[in-house]
Amino acid sequence: MPTVKLPIHEGIVKAVDEVGLVTHGAAMMDVFVDDLQNINRRPGLVELCDLGTSASVDGLFWWEAQNWVIAISGGNTYKITDSAGTVSQITHDDTDWAEGTRATFADFKTAIYAANGGKIKEIPNSGNVSDMADADAPTTVSHVAFLDRYLLGNELSSALFHWSDVNDPTAWSGNYAEAEAKMDELLALLVEDLKICLLGEKTLEIWYDDGSTPFIREAQGYVSRGTSAKYSFVWCDTLNTFAWLDQNRQVVALSGVSPIPLSQTMSKYIEGFTSVTDCLGDSIIVGGRPYLIFSFPSEGKTLVYDWTSKQWYEWGYWNSGTATYGQFRGGCFCFSPYWNMTLAGDRANGKVYKFSSTTYTDDGNTMRSMIRTAHYNHDTEERLKFSNKLTFRVKRTNVVSEDSTPDLMVKYRDNGETSWNNEHTVTLQQVGDTEYRGTISRLGSYYSRQYELSLSDAYALCIVSMEENFDYED
Repeated sequence: MPTVKLPIHEGIVKAVDEVGLVTHGAAMMDVFVDDLQNINRRPGLVELCDLGTSASVDGLFWWEAQNWVIAISGGNTYKITDSAGTVSQITHDDTDWAEGTRATFADFKTAIYAANGGKIKEIPNSGNVSDMADADAPTTVSHVAFLDRYLLGNELSSALFHWSDVNDPTAWSGNYAEAEAKMDELLALLVEDLKICLLGEKTLEIWYDDGSTPFIREAQGYVSRGTSAKYSFVWCDTLNTFAWLDQNRQVVALSGVSPIPLSQTMSKYIEGFTSVTDCLGDSIIVGGRPYLIFSFPSEGKTLVYDWTSKQWYEWGYWNSGTATYGQFRGGCFCFSPYWNMTLAGDRANGKVYKFSSTTYTDDGNTMRSMIRTAHYNHDTEERLKFSNKLTFRVKRTNVVSEDSTPDLMVKYRDNGETSWNNEHTVTLQQVGDTEYRGTISRLGSYYSRQYELSLSDAYALCIVSMEENFDYED
């Protein structure tokens, strides 16, 4: 009667057929793996404010000089002025934002400059939002940034990027340069570490301010990786690197001038997506852990890379009516150090949420955390196994006030079958306890078996271990 610990924390692999998994899992939804290899539920979402647009939130930006969050939704501009979610609309003098398109921002302290496919807009610390008036400024801009007091913006459907006069973001004198190494279209532009990173369809070029030109390409500033998803390009503050979805549907991070693949275990999964051109990349810190978030609106999926555990998860939105997962509610993100909040703008309804490590719903809607394991065969497909007992060690991690008991639901399927057996219930401890061992007995026989664990109740859960006691057939 051997008892073995099942490796449920090893992470997921979606680059092979699921039935071939014998150690790594098939799915980890709305969870994360902590530093002690325990599986925890992800933080939930709590409404901070409702912009009232019933539309996607297309941009969030923390304006440090004002201690405001700037939000873009429904073509309008809003400012959130305190941690209680006080919000007001800022009037536009000129055109509205394109709806449903990611906005990018550049901070000049006294004003914010932003774009999402049209003219650059100025968002002042007082007064109305206005379009860039100078006739020499680019008019089809997706990305803006500041470097050495120059405002930079790309020009869509070209290989050009432009810059303003020094120290005057509203004055433009026809200054531009071309990312010309491969003559591909320039799709995105980011500035960090005194470098301008120009991401095209096939290449990445790295430029800098030489003090006179003012901008030239670095001698080794050429990378043979581009993208088909311009808004996947993101700077990861805590890791000091750029990351993006490249033209081959690989998530890569830049190390020097070398693109390092991060998504080998997810490659087949992403390859199967119908479209990735609308992929949105974000870098956030929640509960002290840095994550890369890649949202795929056309596919209705959100993939999350945990820099600490080096694992991938999926975060989603559980539709109780259809019993299916959709794309995570967060469509854009920002962090307010002054309020100590990581914020998420909803992908569809105009709400802005704050992440909460003690909330296990998404704005009151069910969060269904789920783990789908490998197909365990205990090192042999030849011998039949009889499952005597499963034992779970579970910690609740915090005390909750509701006088009820949550249930961990467990089901399984055997020998590569596609249908699941009926669910079994592991009833967790009452309020006040923080650790628990639950068991399920007499679970039949199999050659290989896959388990699925899920929790939909609004409680914390930390799965420390899962053990199986079984016998081999004589």
